[in-house]
Amino acid sequence: LTGTVSNARFPTGTVLQTVFGVNSTNQQLPNDTTTFATTTTASITPISTSSKIHIIAHGSADVASGHYRAIYFRILRSVGGTDQIVRVAQYLMYGDNLQTHNIATQPIQALDSPSTTSAITYSLQGRHQSGSTVSGTYNGFLSRYTSSTLTLQEIAQ
Repeated sequence: LTGTVSNARFPTGTVLQTVFGVNSTNQQLPNDTTTFATTTTASITPISTSSKIHIIAHGSADVASGHYRAIYFRILRSVGGTDQIVRVAQYLMYGDNLQTHNIATQPIQALDSPSTTSAITYSLQGRHQSGSTVSGTYNGFLSRYTSSTLTLQEIAQ
């Protein structure tokens, strides 16, 4: 066989391509509950506008102080400069004010229908959801002791 095999020959549910992004760099979060930090990105260009993108993410976080601390993760899709939130997840790190590290990895999955054949960049982002109502300190990190990952799979429809 020579040439290109048409994607129309693949049955529904076939994985057409897989892209992987990873970040193992320690990243301190801003000391507030509004500013997102991007921990990892991956880009994919779908073959067909009918394809779906299966997103598998693992957001790694560490929070070392603050009352009722939590990390808020989101997956953001960007096409041609337009951003859209695809999925959000919150992870409660610990419900007390002990000054210990709370290290966790939050799994997040989504099935996106971007309806485009343009390049898409997906970003895994995190921010503080809560911290300390008393002192205003949060002390959170992304990808500190374990990597954050983002896997994209184009699925034929």
